[in-house]
Amino acid sequence: MARSGGDYPHAMRRRLLLAAGVLLVAVALFLWLRPHDPPPISNRIPELTALLEKTQTSAEEAVQAYQPTSPARLDNLSVPAADLLKQLPGVGKVEVLVAVDKPALRIVHLADWHFVPRELFDADMEAAHGRTLTEADKDAPPGQG
Repeated sequence: MARSGGDYPHAMRRRLLLAAGVLLVAVALFLWLRPHDPPPISNRIPELTALLEKTQTSAEEAVQAYQPTSPARLDNLSVPAADLLKQLPGVGKVEVLVAVDKPALRIVHLADWHFVPRELFDADMEAAHGRTLTEADKDAPPGQG
């Protein structure tokens, strides 16, 4: 059966609606799947405060429960420092940069490396410098800002 001339606008309208629907779904998927910026740090203060309290409690509990596996002391140079340090709570890594057979002294360097969001780091640097920093100051290597 042949289509009459009156069916053409109806078919065209159906195709346009279908195309509009596909376009709408594509835009919705794009917006839903694209990466989103995290909320500002100021909105996360209650969450971060709770995380800090939980971490502090956990650390205090680990220190209270700590029982050394060796009675040796860190100032006893005949005992390898790495063995003593590895058993401490909260120690993630121990490196011996220079090993000697009979040490005369011992240097222990404690490092606390952790990620700080840029927004918090910038706020900390501005507080340390006592002024609002420019973007160039914020991007400068340490000691040059």
